[in-house]
Amino acid sequence: MTGPISNEYYAFQQFLGSDARVVSETMPGYALLKDAQEVISSNSSEAYLEKPFLVTTENQRYLEQTGAFSAKRAFCILGGGETVISLAAAGVFSITAIDINKFQMPVFALKEATLNSLDNKGMESFVYDASDRNFLAYDVFSKISSSFKEGEEDYKNFWEYMISVHKEDLRDAFFKGGAEGVSIDKVRMAIPFIKRRGVYLEARENLKKAKVIQVVGDAIQYLLSHSEEKFDYIDLTNILCYIYEIQCGYDTNNFKDVIEQLEQIYQVNLNEGGTIVFDYLFRTNIDSLKKHSSFVLWEIYAHIYEELNKKFAVSHFSVPNIIPFYESQIPTDMIIMKKKI
Repeated sequence: MTGPISNEYYAFQQFLGSDARVVSETMPGYALLKDAQEVISSNSSEAYLEKPFLVTTENQRYLEQTGAFSAKRAFCILGGGETVISLAAAGVFSITAIDINKFQMPVFALKEATLNSLDNKGMESFVYDASDRNFLAYDVFSKISSSFKEGEEDYKNFWEYMISVHKEDLRDAFFKGGAEGVSIDKVRMAIPFIKRRGVYLEARENLKKAKVIQVVGDAIQYLLSHSEEKFDYIDLTNILCYIYEIQCGYDTNNFKDVIEQLEQIYQVNLNEGGTIVFDYLFRTNIDSLKKHSSFVLWEIYAHIYEELNKKFAVSHFSVPNIIPFYESQIPTDMIIMKKKI
């Protein structure tokens, strides 16, 4: 390394063994690496919440049914980045993507660099197929590293070090489980830009033209504090379950306050004719919600659906699921939405 170094240590030494690398507080990506090491080293529930998704857990084919692809301006949860890429592939050129987890930004940067460097089969094997020998392989990363955008040196260096970690440690100790752990056939079904080369090429070219604003923060609070920002499509995916559990403490009365916030967002931030996706519910359908099963997650889903339906008279539809999910044998996920007429 060149230049003065105030503090040096062997990052991830317990994970890398003899392959440990010297890093410095002054190097790009240092802060992210330090925080990632803490996540990997901890077994606490708080650390689990800080883990990012490498790959979406949602079947991206739901987007077309919501009317998202006709939007001129969209707001979504960043997550693994598939929603942003899918929207861009369909010709949505103004996208605000937010996530409470700061690690989702480098995940998206990795996806975008991969999209610009490899064909769809190459991206599939590098990012989506955990059984492939090229999955998060360092030699593949070396081929895409030059495609990180200007200003993304932090993210490039972050992955340079993270992918030097044994893949098993990275996958098992850093990422939450997503679609990279399921059948690649299901992934191809759920993520059209991976299966279809034409869509993949559209995504690549359109994403270069699109204005994508990335924000680290709370989606609902962002929208409430940016009343001047109007969207044709707002997609909250599955964050309401997290809010109900963590922020509301399973208290339905507390959740009623969230419903009032969503009403303000619907009235203020959503354009006429636009659509808001309130929730994406995994491995469930309307019948299971009405039964009020003893299965705890379905009970949470039922409360969320009931409160949304009281306020908005929501509509819903189902898509095939891609993630095996606990005790549920239901083969579909359920999307709750409302079109503003």
